[in-house]
Amino acid sequence: MSFDLSNEGKSQALQYLNSLNGVVRDVDFEGVVDLKDHQSPNVRYAVADILSNCGTRESRDILKQLARDSDGFVSSRAQRILYPELNFVDLQKLIEGIPNFGAERQESVEEKSLETKVMYNPEEFIIIPGQRKMITKYPDAKNLDWRDSHFALSENGLYMPRIDTWLIHYRQVIDAKNGLAVLLNGKHEEIRDEKELEKIYDAVCNHGVWLDAWFKEGKMETIHTVKNGKLNGNLQDIDCRMSEPCFFNIDSFNVQGFPTEVSTAKPYDRERDLMFLCPEDDHVAKFVINKGYRAIVCSGIPDDCETFNVSTFGCVDITSGGNDGS
Repeated sequence: MSFDLSNEGKSQALQYLNSLNGVVRDVDFEGVVDLKDHQSPNVRYAVADILSNCGTRESRDILKQLARDSDGFVSSRAQRILYPELNFVDLQKLIEGIPNFGAERQESVEEKSLETKVMYNPEEFIIIPGQRKMITKYPDAKNLDWRDSHFALSENGLYMPRIDTWLIHYRQVIDAKNGLAVLLNGKHEEIRDEKELEKIYDAVCNHGVWLDAWFKEGKMETIHTVKNGKLNGNLQDIDCRMSEPCFFNIDSFNVQGFPTEVSTAKPYDRERDLMFLCPEDDHVAKFVINKGYRAIVCSGIPDDCETFNVSTFGCVDITSGGNDGS
């Protein structure tokens, strides 16, 4: 089967993927390989899914290329297909090519359960693709400022979603609404009820949400945890190409959640094209809803929870229940 790599490439790839029904038969390998560099991350993601069932050396070579993809959604999917037993930190070491890492890790990997602690009801969570974590279906901390939201989430064993985590979740909810994806609850069961799907869509897409990023001294503090009454975070260099406000498509962001390119759509798609406001020192990140657009704002005032009626969702690791940064 050949693919049209123009505007119809995405739909063709998705149709082809759906036609496989989880079993690859007589795959046109060259046709699939032609799509690995397609401009749409959705198509590259579909390629990774197709190759997950091949099990050949050639297919793994392509997956290794996709594991380094500039789109976090694509790279995470390929990495999880290649190395399902590794956690996020070890995956990054492996992908970055640390000498002998694979051989050393092979002997020390232990099987980890995908069950969470009994304190969580997995049916009240949605799995985040590629990140081994779940997010609450609906806001968990409401009408609190950014800092107090962290503490409120921590009391329930949860933590605030990072920018990239939120964008992946937002995108899967949008795709689910348009029949391009399914949402899985914490028990790996598809959420099928239309009223529930509509309620999830409304909660995710039509309300302001605090995100786990504090900007200071030209860096970003994220992966926050609460310990001994103090909020602690991981300070990182900021990898952001944008220097002024812009619109970006939700298929184009890096592992930190920052846009990788400006949307060229005219007019902008309110669902898939988000406004981006650049990081400012002593400010935080949030997802906001305005009359004409939705936005990732990295210049939010941390103690202002009223202007855009901001709340937050809670995340939990599927394996441990803590914030391990994956």
